[in-house]
Amino acid sequence: MVAEATPNSEQQLKAIAVREALEWSRKPIEVLRQELNEATGYERDGDEGWLQCEVLLLEDEANYVHVSVTVDDGSARWARTPIGTSFLVYSDGRVDI
Repeated sequence: MVAEATPNSEQQLKAIAVREALEWSRKPIEVLRQELNEATGYERDGDEGWLQCEVLLLEDEANYVHVSVTVDDGSARWARTPIGTSFLVYSDGRVDI
């Protein structure tokens, strides 16, 4: 069941997307490959209200992975075009976000 959506601003959703990306980017490259072999979606219900997050492995190369994180609050405005960011994790442990 989806909670009633409380629209967030683009800035708020961008900050949440970056926070989620930072959390995912802390994982080792092999864990990301295993956990993101299919698109991963989940819901959060916190201070910002109800949110839907999707994490997708965009590129899986020998020396890096490219991951996308999008969020929306279920409002008509953001459900159609979620706000997102992406990051790279390299096999040597470096992260570009």
